[in-house]
Amino acid sequence: MTRSSSVSTATETSSRSEPLPRSRPVSVAALPQHLAARYLQGDRHERLLARARPVYRRRRDALLRALDRNLGRDASWTIPAGGHHVWVTLHEPVDERALYAEACRTGVTFLPGGALQAEKSSRTSLRLSFSLVAPEAHDEAVRRLAVAVPRGTPARAFERHGGVVLGSSRGRKAGRIWCALPQVQPR
Repeated sequence: MTRSSSVSTATETSSRSEPLPRSRPVSVAALPQHLAARYLQGDRHERLLARARPVYRRRRDALLRALDRNLGRDASWTIPAGGHHVWVTLHEPVDERALYAEACRTGVTFLPGGALQAEKSSRTSLRLSFSLVAPEAHDEAVRRLAVAVPRGTPARAFERHGGVVLGSSRGRKAGRIWCALPQVQPR
């Protein structure tokens, strides 16, 4: 088996990079590959997908309905056929950092589109995750996000919802998770 790879670097950094010796072996752990192959040979993976797809479809559809109710006049969004995220684009450009800070104050987080784009865009986009969120939590989460979206003027007074956090507590302080718009915790 032959493996090859390449790295592209900007001119100012290419002088600092050194080529790897061609004789260096590339090893891949055999046990995980063997376990994955055995798992995929049977029908366990298909059975898992058959159980998981309806769960994620309900969560996705709940998020899409919440977007329509709460941001329908202010944004457009993708309807993903797969994955765990919805890409939302606001009709009016907004400072993403200010929007993110305000969304955090209302208790929701998202991944700003600028963090995923190589070049700066004149449009404001957000990536909302739905995979960890119970369907019934989406409406409140998007309602709070809509509160953070300025309408008309950047000087708009924002509504505040202190103390309520939307998010998974896995690995993050205060129950917030970067790039997610997760479940509403009771006040």
